[in-house]
Amino acid sequence: MKLYPNELSFLLQSRVPLEVWAALGIVLCIGFVSIFCSKKGKELKWHYTGVLCLVVYVFIVLCNTVIFRSKGNTSRVVLIPFWSYLEAVKESRSFFLIENLLNIVLFVPVGLFLKMSFRNMRFVPIMICGLLLSIAIETSQLLLQRGWFEVDDMMHNTLGTILGYLTIRKCKTYEDK
Repeated sequence: MKLYPNELSFLLQSRVPLEVWAALGIVLCIGFVSIFCSKKGKELKWHYTGVLCLVVYVFIVLCNTVIFRSKGNTSRVVLIPFWSYLEAVKESRSFFLIENLLNIVLFVPVGLFLKMSFRNMRFVPIMICGLLLSIAIETSQLLLQRGWFEVDDMMHNTLGTILGYLTIRKCKTYEDK
């Protein structure tokens, strides 16, 4: 399997301008200070922290996948599940496998922050939220010609959400009552 240097840099690049990162950093700092200096209870502080992190993280994901992504010449719809694995084997290119892994990793924080924000939220609603966010991104990419609409991406993003949920469930603080 081959991975070309330009493909790796494409997969790992951030499309978000430095000014946006700076503004988000300021928002996070102000948010955290106001949350932890408030007289609210510990559980409410975790809720507000989770919501703040979720909103900022989803914005960063949207910036990288849609908002600041350059417009392509064509749109493509791939509705065949696991097509990227078949393509990786057929073309002997690891690009698709790394892209799949990155799609999983991209959505792990979504599951973490959803469970942190809504402590009593169960597995299925969190999974559905991850899937719906992924569908929104894929649909936006298709309509705005900023990427492909792929079932594989939706599957991997949902898997990432599930892994984030399962990770935070291991913490005693977040055990369901």
